[in-house]
Amino acid sequence: MKVIGIGDLVVDYYFEGNIFKGICGGMTSFNVISHLAPNFETYAYGVVGNDLEGEIAIKSLEDIGVNTNYIKKVKTSTRCFYINADKENKIYTSKKSCPICGEKKWYETTKMDSKVPINLLSKDSILILDTINKVNLEIVDRFRKKESKIILDMGQVGNFKYLTQSEILDKLSNR
Repeated sequence: MKVIGIGDLVVDYYFEGNIFKGICGGMTSFNVISHLAPNFETYAYGVVGNDLEGEIAIKSLEDIGVNTNYIKKVKTSTRCFYINADKENKIYTSKKSCPICGEKKWYETTKMDSKVPINLLSKDSILILDTINKVNLEIVDRFRKKESKIILDMGQVGNFKYLTQSEILDKLSNR
């Protein structure tokens, strides 16, 4: 069985107050496969910027055994997410711009190609997505033709945030 995370790779910067605490690869679909890597054959399919953050995102996955051969480097900055923990008040915030310098390394439209390599498409594949967009829906269609399982983590899917369960199911019908 192959478990495949799909998407544009992200690097998470962690802060406590304004004190930098650490950095590692992120994004829900890749976080899921990173937890599965010790027990399953895991792959990352997506894109990353051709910068230091891109190298960190790839290395974060490689270090835990995820196959990163299907990550393409593109001419852009890697998307970065900034997570700040106020442990005293138990408040955690996440933003798309740095809390110290205000720089934003984020883009909304995926840079990923929907042409997933044929060797990843199989009946025993499990595809993990963390957002719905045109490219991901094209990828879903390719996996469905092979009768693969498809999992959507909707924790950060903003366009579903205020929909009822029946409205979500209606949007996802036939997918």
